[in-house]
Amino acid sequence: MGIDVDAILCYGFSFEEGFEFPWDREDSIEEWWRKVNKYVNPHWCPFDKHGEYMPGVNSKDPRVDRYFGHAHLWMKEHPLPVELVWHCSGDQPMHILAVSGTIRRAYWGQPERVDNLTVELHSIQSLIDFCHKYEIKTTTEPAWWLCSKFSQ
Repeated sequence: MGIDVDAILCYGFSFEEGFEFPWDREDSIEEWWRKVNKYVNPHWCPFDKHGEYMPGVNSKDPRVDRYFGHAHLWMKEHPLPVELVWHCSGDQPMHILAVSGTIRRAYWGQPERVDNLTVELHSIQSLIDFCHKYEIKTTTEPAWWLCSKFSQ
């Protein structure tokens, strides 16, 4: 078993290990985003409070597709204005809150050409506004960050 090292380049705010984001108590940033925007799925939920299928439901049940399909469509229509980048390693994760669309990845042995390193001012302002609105304390100015992610 080897170790893969991937490179990530993105524009945003870097946060130290252990930083607590508003969505840390949720299953994902996407779930948090739906909650803060008061999204309610109009389809019957095929899961119990433990995340297990309700009696009589399995992965092939069309109600599961309807439930997730609606949530996916809502996310497409109401995208997160930021992207969360996990870097370092699974045991010691660190994060960058990046401007959407600025993330570039180079996977082990697959270099990627980078032609454009510009970010539109309104996109930077969106990131700053997002952090202010959700009380995410930053200690630096947004910048380009080159980081790595290790996986085994």
